[in-house]
Amino acid sequence: SAFSQKAKRIEILNANSIEFDRKIRRDVKRLLGDVQFKQGNALMFCDSAYLNTETNSFEAFSNVHIKQGDSLNLYGDYLNYNGNTKLAQIRRNVKMLHGNSVLTTEFLDFDRVKNVAYYYNGGTIIDSINHLTSDRGYYYVVTKDYYAVDSVKLLNVDYIMNTDSLKYNITSNISYFYGSTTIISDSNFIYCENGWYNTQTNISQYNKNAYLKTKEKKLSGDSLFYDRNLAYGEAFRNVSLIDTIEHWILSGD
Repeated sequence: SAFSQKAKRIEILNANSIEFDRKIRRDVKRLLGDVQFKQGNALMFCDSAYLNTETNSFEAFSNVHIKQGDSLNLYGDYLNYNGNTKLAQIRRNVKMLHGNSVLTTEFLDFDRVKNVAYYYNGGTIIDSINHLTSDRGYYYVVTKDYYAVDSVKLLNVDYIMNTDSLKYNITSNISYFYGSTTIISDSNFIYCENGWYNTQTNISQYNKNAYLKTKEKKLSGDSLFYDRNLAYGEAFRNVSLIDTIEHWILSGD
């Protein structure tokens, strides 16, 4: 097809030995020892590989490493790479390093055309501030956004957040959450169904059925604004503040 002709050939930069048997498969070469491939701005390393020159693809085994550009590094035990679609499927002990974030998972597909990595069957993202786990997730390399989906848990020194889905940017350290969300800390409990949290400044906003609860009080409103550092909250529209100890309710806009 025109598409596969446009795709660049996978180049062999190095291998300690190359074997192939014309009688068995003339299009498959076995590469052994310090194997290095190149395609575009990506370098790929492994201990051994089977390269299929016909399909412009290879299978790589042991000490797999993909280095794309200056800052993205992927590691794993096994790689299946298609040079025409530029899809890298990395399996077992997978690690992705970008910026100051580390993603670990067992299954990762990386689309080099769209610059999107996709994990399923569980993944953990760690950076200097947060520890994030979810069943599935996407990472957009260009914008540095993680989208965590299903059973999302964000652990921070100050709180634990559970939510349905979350977008987290590793440059701004801001997380946006969607769907039923709880944030539990020593001092309070927060619930909402939509909002954002700047994990660097500890400033946050909660919308849709939002409320904040301490031992004595419950604050709710159409939207809540909260500064954890100052322990300062503001609520807007349909506001109610309930004091459970003194039994009074304050309501207003």
